[in-house]
Amino acid sequence: EGLKLLRESLKKVQISSSTAKDASHVFVVFGASGDLARKKIYPTLWALYRDSLMPKGTQIFGYARSKMTVSQLREKCVGTVKAKEGEEELLEQFWAANHYVAGSYDNQGDFQRLNQEMVAVEKG
Repeated sequence: EGLKLLRESLKKVQISSSTAKDASHVFVVFGASGDLARKKIYPTLWALYRDSLMPKGTQIFGYARSKMTVSQLREKCVGTVKAKEGEEELLEQFWAANHYVAGSYDNQGDFQRLNQEMVAVEKG
């Protein structure tokens, strides 16, 4: 019910012509290695991506204390982020748009590193 309402409202959103065509979009998932992210956040992000409800080129950054890779994160989400038949390539594209940075929540240097990673991806 909630996802249906979100879908309908996002489809109504119009990006104004004054918006730069090369504007970048970044979504940061804090606590990316946790249960909430695995069970709710990443499946929802996948649904938004799959249904083309995210701006093209959106990059997703996971941030958590756990040291892991995007491959390990993907493996954690294998039971909740699933492609239906014919969506396998789209799921690959979704995971290709994901990045992961490990760091603490009380260290400014770790947040600066997250920012550097986001800037590096933005610049290509």
